[in-house]
Amino acid sequence: MTASPHAFAHSGIRRVAATNSGLGVPVVRSWSSSVVNEMASIRHQGVGGGSRVSGVHWALLVILCWASATALSATARWTQSSGARGNNVTDEVDVRRILLDFRTSVTGVDCDVGNTSKADDRCRCFSDGWSNATSVCDWTGVSCGTRGGRQEVAVVNLSFPGCRLAGMLPESLTQLQTLRTLWLSGNNLTGILPSSWGAMRSLEGLYLSRNQISGSIPPSWLCLTSLRRLFIMRNRLNGTLPSWGKYAAADWIPEVNQTLADLCDLERNETVSYSFTAIRLADNDISDTLPDSWASSNVSAGLTEVNLGHNRIEGPLPRAWSGMRSLQDVYLDNNDLSSTLPASWSMIASLRRLFLYDNNLSGTLPIEWGDNGQLPRLTWLYLQGNNFSGALPASW
Repeated sequence: MTASPHAFAHSGIRRVAATNSGLGVPVVRSWSSSVVNEMASIRHQGVGGGSRVSGVHWALLVILCWASATALSATARWTQSSGARGNNVTDEVDVRRILLDFRTSVTGVDCDVGNTSKADDRCRCFSDGWSNATSVCDWTGVSCGTRGGRQEVAVVNLSFPGCRLAGMLPESLTQLQTLRTLWLSGNNLTGILPSSWGAMRSLEGLYLSRNQISGSIPPSWLCLTSLRRLFIMRNRLNGTLPSWGKYAAADWIPEVNQTLADLCDLERNETVSYSFTAIRLADNDISDTLPDSWASSNVSAGLTEVNLGHNRIEGPLPRAWSGMRSLQDVYLDNNDLSSTLPASWSMIASLRRLFLYDNNLSGTLPIEWGDNGQLPRLTWLYLQGNNFSGALPASW
């Protein structure tokens, strides 16, 4: 008996229409040039100028140079840290400037000039309250948290979905270190994902679906450890999947030629844990294999959804993913996945939806998926458009 190429049904698994229903929307060490020049000058005089430098004086000079180098190293590291962590801006005058720069960048026009259909169309979501007469916390689409003082603001949310925006994502948002949610879905934004956004350590929700954003996800985004929901579906992303969970803080990252600790301004013995609950990168042009590292406990502890459908993901389904005990919904349809269905996935007891249709999977259906009450919550299973063979297991 040959297994049907369509969705299979057993007790607890039912067939529904084959659609993605339920989808939502390095340290610099340097010598002080003036001290080094003075040291060289004195040493030169001692050798050929008849003037001599005592051993004590020479030792003092070396100490002076060492102290200068240490100070410069600390300064360099502070500067680097500012780059990795971002310069938090809370003064309202500066926040106003950053938000106006954001508006210009995402609209691609000067909204204060207006008088053109293009400006009026793209600026309509910024028309209410965006003026010098009101606090930025009262501007449309801007939400603030607790103020640290009369002239301090903490912007926690920027929300401009479906606003017909057609500009680019600005680097300057990195300075808003209190930002937790950025919602720009359903626009026509172009350009690439800013590498500097890897310094937005408070960011929890990033919603950029249904735009025209291209390029790859920057390696610096490995530093976004507070990010819970990453939604960048239906864009033009390419490149590979981020290697979350692959590197410890002291590990060397070839793509950036530095350790994760240096990239993210961490201590080398610091534990790196992520906060993901949902990753949605469907409908792009990402080409990669499914990362084993996503199954590590410091990535998958709270991860309930992975949506990578309609990309160019290839290779096998990772057996390591059987350890993702919080995983509920997996959408991997319309890719180039191959090999067989891992019997070990029967251990993902929380799994509810598994979309694997239109791939190159083959082999027989694993008996383990239906044995002894395995996969008790699985109610949506799509396998059509693959190359399975054999009989439908009786346990199903």
